[in-house]
Amino acid sequence: MYRQGDGGIWNEVSQYDGVCYRHIKVHCCCSLPIITNSISHIEYSPLSAHSLLLKIMRNPLGFINLNDFSISTWLLFGASIQCLLVASLPRNVALLPPFALLLLRILRAYLQANGYLRNPRESGVTIGRHTWQIPSKHGSQPPATHASESVVVLVLAASWAHPNGRLSPGSEEVGGYFRKMWNDAETNREKYGYLGHTPELGAIESGNDKSTTTVTLSYWKTLDGLYAFTSAKAHMNGQLWWERGAMDEYPHIGIAHEVYEVPAGNWENVFHNFKPFGISATTYPVPSSVGETEKNGSTRWISGLRSADGKEWKDSRARMGRRL
Repeated sequence: MYRQGDGGIWNEVSQYDGVCYRHIKVHCCCSLPIITNSISHIEYSPLSAHSLLLKIMRNPLGFINLNDFSISTWLLFGASIQCLLVASLPRNVALLPPFALLLLRILRAYLQANGYLRNPRESGVTIGRHTWQIPSKHGSQPPATHASESVVVLVLAASWAHPNGRLSPGSEEVGGYFRKMWNDAETNREKYGYLGHTPELGAIESGNDKSTTTVTLSYWKTLDGLYAFTSAKAHMNGQLWWERGAMDEYPHIGIAHEVYEVPAGNWENVFHNFKPFGISATTYPVPSSVGETEKNGSTRWISGLRSADGKEWKDSRARMGRRL
């Protein structure tokens, strides 16, 4: 529990439409709105076979997330399929697929590891030591100023406390609103100062395989730009749908966010032999050079990733522009 005065941390509890929000502010100038209302009892709505079949038909390859079920459940799925093959096919034929697939994967991994086959996992990896910084205004040279401007980070999370995970009622609607929000952010990125976001990240709780949580990190130029995004139609439609009934109708679904506004000189990053990920996969707006034609007018979006070799980028304090 955080208490007022502990390390510069203080609490403020506010209420909006019957939902309590606790804002925790710390000395690094960040604000984390956390929904504090609790649910003492959850009633699960069963997923009908017809509903499940419709989900599979709409998206046969991506309708299930691996974290929706435990490893033991996935193993049981595989064992059941193998039993069906054994029961319906000659024994030698039924036993061939798993052994053949396993042998193929072992052979492919060996050939990739020894350079005989291209390793797709290496695609996009930036070899060496790199850091992401705000690009120069002209964008023609690697950024040289350390953490020169503030950065806003939005952590958006969704969780499912339902036996069917993301196949549960209400999940399709939540996913639809999320997609519309991110499409709006991408379409109006210059207006919002939207820099980019990560893919969905799965969070697995230690010792708990009963819930599914996904987290998305997104990056923005300013807090005002983020607020402009949250006030726009795409986000407001989803927020009003949630607050005007969906939150009570689907209590097995949880939605949360955290917002951090990090001042200039108070953030840094380093990536060793890493694919562009997180802030290193974002792009930043700079004015277009004279004579260039850009789809979005006079602004072009470039990466701030640069080499982190040299003593001026050596450690965390240096990358924040601080000197001992």
